[in-house]
Formats: sequence, C-alpha cells, structure tokens
Amino acid sequence: MNLPTTIPEVTDFHKGAENMRLALKPHDIQDQCPLFHSFASGMYTRLMAIPPNTVIVGKIHKHDHIFVLLKGALTIATPEGDAHYVAPAMFQAKAGTQRVVMTGEIPALAGTIHATDITTVEEAEASMVCPDLESFKEHLLCLGQPQPPLAHQS
Repeated sequence: MNLPTTIPEVTDFHKGAENMRLALKPHDIQDQCPLFHSFASGMYTRLMAIPPNTVIVGKIHKHDHIFVLLKGALTIATPEGDAHYVAPAMFQAKAGTQRVVMTGEIPALAGTIHATDITTVEEAEASMVCPDLESFKEHLLCLGQPQPPLAHQS
C-alpha cells in the first residue's frame, strides 16, 4: 500500500472542490450516474455511467488504485492541473488526490479498480475513501504519518 509521506496542504483547488461538492450535494449523483459494482479475487471494481455535461467532485481515495475510461471523454482537474482523456484510457490514481471530473457533449463510462478483500460496497467505500481533505489528514494521522511542518511565524 502506497501512502503519501506527508499530509497534503489545503489549497485553493481543495477549497473550490469542497465548495462545488457542497453546491452539488442536493443533487444525488447516483440518480444521474448509475454505478455498477463487482468483487472478485481480492479486487473491487466500480463503474459509473456519466451523462453528457456532468460535473462530479470525487472523494479522496486512501490508497493508490487504477482509473479506467472505457467510453467517451473526460476532463479531470486535480491540484496538479487539468488533463483530458479519450477512451480507451487508464492510469494509476495516487492516494490523497482529489479530482473534479467533467464530461462534455458525449456520455462516458469510467471506473476504478481497487485491491481489497472486502466484499460489500458499504465496507469498500468506508475503507477506501474520505469525503474531504480534512478527513484524509485524520486518516493519515491514525496511520502514524508525520504531521505537516509548522508554518513559519514572523
């Protein structure tokens, strides 16, 4: 399991993502984006059908995992910048990274693949994601990860 060696700092990206998540909260994303779950031999796969012109603020994953885009195109914003993907595409998603995912004019089918022995969706989500950066920091502290350095005081 790969974990960040330091606790991430809250950036303008994280503040914007959190504000966007709160604004979108009244709209149940699962009503708009059907989810498909599968468990097999130490793996959990989650697929999401994403309609055109949709914005999703992702949760922060606790562990590295694989992201796959099987159909369509997505723009994915992270604190490091924006990237555009056209299916088929796949990349390693690092623990602790928050993403804002946007579709354009065509729908997309995207998913994640996680290493786990868990066999229920509820347990998988509880063990794999944090809703925000503050929760992820608490997760790292519970694992004994180092505290961020203190800010310089003048």
